[in-house]
Amino acid sequence: MLDGKTRIDRLRDDDGGLDRPAIRAILPYGDEFSFVDRVTRLTEEDVETVFRIPDRAPYLDGHFRGLAVMPGALMSEAFAQAGSILVRYNLESTAETDIVGHHVESARFLSPALPGELLRFCVRLKTMSRRAARLEGEVAVGERKIGRMRVVVAIVKREELRREVERLRSSED
Repeated sequence: MLDGKTRIDRLRDDDGGLDRPAIRAILPYGDEFSFVDRVTRLTEEDVETVFRIPDRAPYLDGHFRGLAVMPGALMSEAFAQAGSILVRYNLESTAETDIVGHHVESARFLSPALPGELLRFCVRLKTMSRRAARLEGEVAVGERKIGRMRVVVAIVKREELRREVERLRSSED
């Protein structure tokens, strides 16, 4: 079984980055909930990703009517997705592991992000254990700072997560 670094390094393109197909092989999201278009830098300590805000998307049409801006909650999700790639890169085994949000320690949004803009996420791994990782970093459009965040993600066994989801679903009946 390959470790995260070896597995992800094999997906890099000629520029050393990761394109959409490589990202889809790493993150368990469909295109409609993927907020990473490209990984431009990835080391054991940090990751840099970009995401172009689409000109039209349902979440933009309703946030805000007549004045579309990228929701802060989705920028936090994009930050966590970038961080998930970084955490997976540092895992010994990624095959049966999921990275899930645990909590947002802080998020400050300094400027709105608009449709068509290219968001750049710079995420640093502050600490990591077998069960969790603390991430911090910034999001920007060019030189304009959009926000900064500190997020904790949990590292869970896929089967345990599936069992918990099924338990919750069955308790709703």
